[in-house]
Amino acid sequence: MNQMLGQIYSTIEKAEADIPAKYWISFDASNEENYWKVLRNVRIEITKQGDYDPRMTALLKRIRCKNKPEKEECKLNDE
Repeated sequence: MNQMLGQIYSTIEKAEADIPAKYWISFDASNEENYWKVLRNVRIEITKQGDYDPRMTALLKRIRCKNKPEKEECKLNDE
């Protein structure tokens, strides 16, 4: 399992390295929180429309909250 996870991370890192710098966006701390709020609202709406599988969004939220439990979305249960 750990070997597989390492391979997955390597694939992600390679894919990210292939993205030109002009496409990356940097945020200061105050804008970053707003960015995550917008993404959360979009995920909720797309899930309600049936375009995202609710099981997938729940799994990804658990992963995000495991890595950063202090995030505001981790305290909310409306997803």
